[in-house]
Amino acid sequence: YYATANTIFGLSRVAADDGIAWASTGRWLVDTQHDNGSWGLGGGNPEETAYAVLALDALPADVGVPARVWRNAEVYLAGHLDDPGFPELWIGKGLYTPVNVVRSAVLAGYARAAQLTASSDPR
Repeated sequence: YYATANTIFGLSRVAADDGIAWASTGRWLVDTQHDNGSWGLGGGNPEETAYAVLALDALPADVGVPARVWRNAEVYLAGHLDDPGFPELWIGKGLYTPVNVVRSAVLAGYARAAQLTASSDPR
């Protein structure tokens, strides 16, 4: 989800109308959310969930995201804001957890999901 999010961050503002399959990217992100509101391998984790939320939010406005997606992500991330540690994920060819970077991503993902959940029009 990190790579997907960063690709969306880089392209969504400059290539919104260039034939990029934003709708299918949004569907893939929505469809891969776990029942517990998370994203990622092994039943999901806060870091990958945060990147998925931020990626969905960065997609062009015409890509619809169901309100339940934001709500479920908010609930999941709220339950992990005070986690003392996060799982190591692959960075390059090694497992690594940049704790402060991950914590900031989780907080940002939670804050944005909460804002979108609270708004009457989540886009």
